[in-house]
Amino acid sequence: MVTDNKGFMLPYTFLLFIIFLFVSIHSTEIFMMKYRYLDEVKSRYEREAIELLAVKRIMTEDFKSSGTFVLNDTKVKYEQLNLNKEKVALSITLKKDKKNFSPLEVVYNRTNQEIVSWK
Repeated sequence: MVTDNKGFMLPYTFLLFIIFLFVSIHSTEIFMMKYRYLDEVKSRYEREAIELLAVKRIMTEDFKSSGTFVLNDTKVKYEQLNLNKEKVALSITLKKDKKNFSPLEVVYNRTNQEIVSWK
């Protein structure tokens, strides 16, 4: 037979609901944090790959002292400055989806065909 519990189950129901709510919000926040991290890593990897491809293209081909070209949906703007007979300084700026990335400074040695510094 059912006896009158006078609200005995109500506090336990609220406690169970609050625990469920806390776990679901916490799980959602962990998922979003991982998603933002992976998105940031992906965009940084893509930017670094474009930087490498742009530097390689500028060094291997005979470009003017300044100019722009498009590489994988990214606009690459560059300027060359001859430091001396063997060293060239490159200033490279990338623009993708209306977002400008910080300029990249590369010093290249023509005789050894290697990069001296990368900032």
